[in-house]
Amino acid sequence: MKKFVGLLLCLSLSFFIVARAAKPSHPPAAAARTTQKKATGQANAEALLNDASRALAAMIKDARADSGLDPDIARNKPFWKSIQLIAKNLKTAKTGLAAESHDCFKGIAEARRAQEQMKIVWPASSVVARAYLDQLARSKGIPPARAAAVTASLDRMDRLQSGRERGATAVLDQLSALATQVEGDAGTANPADAGRLRSLAATIKGRVAKLR
Repeated sequence: MKKFVGLLLCLSLSFFIVARAAKPSHPPAAAARTTQKKATGQANAEALLNDASRALAAMIKDARADSGLDPDIARNKPFWKSIQLIAKNLKTAKTGLAAESHDCFKGIAEARRAQEQMKIVWPASSVVARAYLDQLARSKGIPPARAAAVTASLDRMDRLQSGRERGATAVLDQLSALATQVEGDAGTANPADAGRLRSLAATIKGRVAKLR
């Protein structure tokens, strides 16, 4: 699961970066003055699209090895449909980039949309919480002190065998309080980070509930 979450985050980040690298070209007059930059940008975009394809291939391999993502199970069909759409649109993006057409931007946009709509219900685990923390750290969507406090508390919680050990109540109470603070942070964050913050808070609360 840890590897799978990391691959999904890698794929998401690849779409963001490649969209920046493959941004629409300048008007003809300006493009004539920036031929070298355009060639470099195209090479970078091609490399990033290849990275996204490799991340997708690795994610598919890992997903196929996960019995919980069996493609024959009805609840998993939306996930695999999204995978097919991502693969199809990455191919469109590569073809468009080679032809220097707007199909490149369309393919990237549709691949990102399919990835964002991917239907996965993540378990309430420390692995998932840390994945959200990593995303938020990259986007600077969480105060460093808050991230450090959550990480330290997760470390302490991961050492618990159950919620009945000596000191367990204090650890779980601290995490619950941090989850509430993270929810509060979402109120002033941008939409993307707000969603991640709320998901992080929900994941922490779910993990705490399992140990209560």
